Amino acid sequence: MTKIATRSFGVNISEERRFKNVVEDFLSRVQCRPPLIYLYIFNSLSLMRSYAISEGLKHGVSTWSLIEEFYAFHDAWTGAPRILYATETLEALGEKAGLGCLRHEVGHAVLHGELEYYIIAQPSNSKILPEAFYLITVAIKDLEVSNLLFENGFIEDQVAFFKKTVEKELSSQKTLWPIIGGNYKLAQIHLASLLKDLAFIFPFKANPKFQGEIEKVISEDLSHLPLEVKSNLIDLVNEISKLKLATIEKIREATRLFENELLFKSM
Repeated sequence: MTKIATRSFGVNISEERRFKNVVEDFLSRVQCRPPLIYLYIFNSLSLMRSYAISEGLKHGVSTWSLIEEFYAFHDAWTGAPRILYATETLEALGEKAGLGCLRHEVGHAVLHGELEYYIIAQPSNSKILPEAFYLITVAIKDLEVSNLLFENGFIEDQVAFFKKTVEKELSSQKTLWPIIGGNYKLAQIHLASLLKDLAFIFPFKANPKFQGEIEKVISEDLSHLPLEVKSNLIDLVNEISKLKLATIEKIREATRLFENELLFKSM
């Protein structure tokens, strides 16, 4: 049985209990569970993000990955899986997507709750930027978590979470590619970010009920890309999804494929 050690920051007891119940329900459905999960609940997104950055600095971890507007965090810097979540996430994303976000983080705690998953070295022969490599590591871990969620029946909330996050990116993306498409460094970060989006949602396409809805959002997410780049990116996700490797080996192979099958062909 997993011990869930909660710590709240400006959150009342009933809210704390509610989110802990969501975590407990998720854990009751999966076979492999860590012995301990830390669950930190904040009353605002800004406080949660500030705390994540300060913790990164304290543990000597690059905080580049923390500047994105994530709605929750997961780490294992203290030696056990830890989730940071904010009550404002429900307000920002809506009830269904907000709880989907929390379950996604619990999935990481289950699958990636050890320090080795947060100190992954970029392959020595890789030429991409560290920021792009980081996004590829996130893409692979998100793909694994989504497979776990799909297998355990958490589908509708994950589709809602995906739609909300993509919707918030669309307005800026439509004008982005003409600006960064000719800049090799900026383009590889942007394509790695889109790979992360696609890897997250890919397993849920297997559900006929949501397939059309997912395809529509993916089409909107990639609508700013040239046709060839879009096709290469989708092919890459399909190839990565078939890899039967341990997480870290999968990340290394995905990095190689990203460079050879996407950047080499698209740039």
